[in-house]
Amino acid sequence: MMTVKANEDETNFLSIMSTTDHHHHRLLRKAVSDVTNEISKLGKDLESIIELDETILEAECECCGLKEECSEEYISRIRNSHSGKWVCGLCSEAVKERLNRQVGIEEAMITHTNFVQEFNNTTRLNPSCH
Repeated sequence: MMTVKANEDETNFLSIMSTTDHHHHRLLRKAVSDVTNEISKLGKDLESIIELDETILEAECECCGLKEECSEEYISRIRNSHSGKWVCGLCSEAVKERLNRQVGIEEAMITHTNFVQEFNNTTRLNPSCH
């Protein structure tokens, strides 16, 4: 009787293990599938990043000379809004401030460029003078 009971327990245990293994196998297969999908998405994202890297250019501010790495699209957008000239963010804000005084974009650009050049030739070269 004891032998029969042990065999039944062993059969039940193996049945449970088989069910558990099947369940774990399904979970593992789903996890692998999810990871594969994420890697595929990441690969596409990396391709996009690599494509972006190819369009990065160095632009030099036509007011202060600051150089920045920017996308071609950004450089075009800034040039279109500043009379064909590329300006850095700081100079762009200064030009906007001058525009608030109801002058045209070209006049604002010229005024700011002159200010920066004068600053660089005087105050920046000899800060103790001011």
